[in-house]
Amino acid sequence: MQQTKMVSDILDFYAQTNTAFLHARGAQATRLLAGVLNGQLGEKILEFGFGTGSTTVHMAAAFPQTDFYGVDVSQRMFRKAQARLRFCGLEKRCRLFLVQPREKLPFEDRFFDKIFVESVLAMQPGEQLAFAVQEIARLLKPSGRLVMNETLWLETASQSDIDRFNNLCLEKFGVIQANGHYPYISDWIELLAKHGLRVDTWRSLDDPDTDKGLAPRGWAPRLSAIFTFFGRLKVRLWPQFRKIQAGYEREESVFYENRKYLTGMLISATRV
Repeated sequence: MQQTKMVSDILDFYAQTNTAFLHARGAQATRLLAGVLNGQLGEKILEFGFGTGSTTVHMAAAFPQTDFYGVDVSQRMFRKAQARLRFCGLEKRCRLFLVQPREKLPFEDRFFDKIFVESVLAMQPGEQLAFAVQEIARLLKPSGRLVMNETLWLETASQSDIDRFNNLCLEKFGVIQANGHYPYISDWIELLAKHGLRVDTWRSLDDPDTDKGLAPRGWAPRLSAIFTFFGRLKVRLWPQFRKIQAGYEREESVFYENRKYLTGMLISATRV
């Protein structure tokens, strides 16, 4: 898609329009992740890539006695997440940091009890994913837990399929679909193990399940939904944003075929 000066890529568009739950299965996947994360009193928990802050609000509301931190490389996402947290009255409970790609994060070794990630790691190109996993392992305490909701390639996807769709996605949206260097769950298990993270459980979010996960409590999630609505209203009222959204929606038809090669995966690992 030909970009305008208003938007650099699809993630920038999402940031400017307050889009929430930017990952496979949306809010339902976040509820499932929260059920696995199970934040406890006094724990320090890091969100690796907070985006527009919708998951941050969900977790802070679900676990009101837990300290939350977040990192992201996007300045626009950082400002948007800060605004969402202020709107929801959670800015004092969630400390956000703007960081640089491939730089050591501003925390001491073994600082966090748990770390969670949603659709961030798999979108890192090439060996940048390995660097991110290395940092996560450095920051987790012994026996600390990593919980992820990531989009992975199924083993029915060949390397040529993966390269083709990633190149298309990069051309159309400015981001890759999912990491092609470590495409399958077996590759992720091996990569995590290399950095001292033992995968305990994994499951496809496409599998039928009666588990509804853990819903947040209180007013904050409702205020967050209103904040998201303001972004949708911006698209409706601003012709240039409507045009950009329509362009992205047309381009998405290119990717219908690749959905059969992908699955959202909920993964839990322990720092050994």
